Amino acid sequence: IDVAGDISAITAESLQAYDATVISSSVPADNAIVPVLKNAMPWTPILNLNADLYAIWGYGEKAVSADGLISVQKPSSSVFDGLTFIEDESLPGIKGLFVPSYNGIKLGDYFADDDILGADMSGEGILTGITAIHAHNIGHNGYLYLPLSAEVLASIDEATMKMLTNGLDLVCSSKADITSARKPTFELEYKDLNTNVTIKNSNPKAQIYY
Repeated sequence: IDVAGDISAITAESLQAYDATVISSSVPADNAIVPVLKNAMPWTPILNLNADLYAIWGYGEKAVSADGLISVQKPSSSVFDGLTFIEDESLPGIKGLFVPSYNGIKLGDYFADDDILGADMSGEGILTGITAIHAHNIGHNGYLYLPLSAEVLASIDEATMKMLTNGLDLVCSSKADITSARKPTFELEYKDLNTNVTIKNSNPKAQIYY
């Protein structure tokens, strides 16, 4: 989708027709597609390569890695399939990746409980508090951020291409139909001249309004 053209027909609902949406880092943060992408996030798989959108979404802010080193937090993730990790004897137990001049994220509240797959690391092996790779709701129309901007992809190597295709495979595999939530259950307990009502839902992520 060329966001420099007419995007009036692009809605969160229309994006559900695709296996996944990949957000290029060249999409301007002030483009009209940006709020549409935010609204689409819970309903369609998204692979985001654009750190600039976090601030406009209110979900965090871009942070540039100083050393380009990523500490792999979950090496078993399929994002890293086929990749060779950097292992330094001076940093025992740390599996790393090198992605030059990448943009990480300082996550806000919306993504605070996400799976952090990769974290920014200094050359001394110290975590900087910047997230390099994270996955959100990856089991059902998931969202994944990879630090592969247009600048990084301009000098793409085999490992970077592998991470990109792995990430796309991961979000595509999360595509699922949108269905109605299960009915809640109501429990009534009469105690001390009052009836206490408890509302529950079998989906642990369900939000209940009353």
